[in-house]
Amino acid sequence: MFLKKIKKNFPFRIISKNKFDFTDRGGKFKKYEIYNLFNKKEKEILSNEFINYSFSQLGQDLIAIVLAEGKQEGYFVEFGACDGIRHSNTFALEKIFNWNGILAEPSKVWHDSLIKNRNCLIDKRCVYSESDLLMPFFEVQKNKNISHGASSLSRFANNGDWASKLRLENYIEYEVKTISLNDLLEENNAPNKIDFMSIDTEGSELEIIKNFNFNKYKIKFLCIEHNFVNKTRKEINQILTLNGYKQIYKKLSEFDDWYIYINF
Repeated sequence: MFLKKIKKNFPFRIISKNKFDFTDRGGKFKKYEIYNLFNKKEKEILSNEFINYSFSQLGQDLIAIVLAEGKQEGYFVEFGACDGIRHSNTFALEKIFNWNGILAEPSKVWHDSLIKNRNCLIDKRCVYSESDLLMPFFEVQKNKNISHGASSLSRFANNGDWASKLRLENYIEYEVKTISLNDLLEENNAPNKIDFMSIDTEGSELEIIKNFNFNKYKIKFLCIEHNFVNKTRKEINQILTLNGYKQIYKKLSEFDDWYIYINF
């Protein structure tokens, strides 16, 4: 009975004596792996309650709260936000450490659940390099090979990442209104010092940060998806490095890169 109760929390299933198979290679097991890299003091920040509320894909929220040293009432900005829980890098921060902030998500399929699931500011526009444009958006239709989370602006649907071909095979198209990152922060009265920013927009990450006002806004640490598109990844690195950011945890989050602001 005891084994039945706890085995669902293991990142593997028992096949036979001394033989195991991982059931969640990219999720729960990755979080255990990340957790074990932290020192004793860092592990103390990660209560069981926090880990139970962790819905990030690869333990990004665990990394975030450790970088924040367990800070209460911090400030986050996350986009795309999906439904606010699924693969969210900020849900546990909001629920356990009382953080507040902004979520942006243009994909219509998520809007009702996002509003229901979160208490922070929610913007339904598409974060981009410019505001007030109407741009075609591909909302991916979920199947066994791909999820709604791979939706993107049509301009970036075939960006060379793992999902490019699948996106183009299975989507509905509609127009979304854009907002620049600068305007998103200004319109929502974000502080000039932001604790954590998570950028996951399926290919438009570089376009978003190219026009960002790094002088006005300082981000203590940020997580930005690259999805192994090396040219874009390199350009993002150059922009952030020139603006005082240092890359950390180079092999920890797989398809994301992590940066801290040196003089926060």
